Amino acid sequence: MFTTLLPEGYIIDTTGHGDFKHQMCGKNTDEGAHCPNCNMPFIRLLQLDTADPIFNVHLSLSDLPYIYIYYCFRCAISEEKLYYSLDSKSRIAVVEYMKNPPGGYSAGWIGDNIYSKWQQPEYYPVAPIKLKRLTNDQRKFVIVQGV
Repeated sequence: MFTTLLPEGYIIDTTGHGDFKHQMCGKNTDEGAHCPNCNMPFIRLLQLDTADPIFNVHLSLSDLPYIYIYYCFRCAISEEKLYYSLDSKSRIAVVEYMKNPPGGYSAGWIGDNIYSKWQQPEYYPVAPIKLKRLTNDQRKFVIVQGV
């Protein structure tokens, strides 16, 4: 079952800076944040600033300044669950992931991967974001499926 830590629901607002250091993308400088399948740096999708009170209501994050959301578009790791831990020094430890199929990328997956059609950059440029709480009307349209 899927459990959300922020039950109110938030949307990423890309219209500029907010009061906190939330960001989309940026260079991955975190120790251990490499894909164990393709041995490339994970792509940093989000940096969420835990000083934002929306996190402190639900989590005890005094030692963790940011929550990072990572992804790898280059291999089959994205087809299943990807679990990693993050410590207060921004060190990542991959806990569980989908290993590449026997025979590597050529075993059917990579040919169907739309991201394999172009060269992926090491990282995408940083963009400041804000988190905006969903309205009740917006929440009615959000469907979350969990395992």
